[in-house]
Amino acid sequence: MDAMVLVEGPKRAGKDLTREKFIAAVESIQEMKVGLGCKLILACGPADHKGFDNVDPTIVKERQPVPLTDWSGLAQ
Repeated sequence: MDAMVLVEGPKRAGKDLTREKFIAAVESIQEMKVGLGCKLILACGPADHKGFDNVDPTIVKERQPVPLTDWSGLAQ
């Protein structure tokens, strides 16, 4: 998710990127769908730099998010 924000910020900031423009651009991200289901919608703002209010353990199988409920098979 961090990489997605680092790519989206400069896109929104436009030419002649500055620190201030980057911060303003990231803070303008509201309800950005990141392709991992309806519970993972990215939203930032001047008082909210964390992006997600909650994060559920999720893995991606066949390009679809799947809630992680069984941790036993992950140590393989």
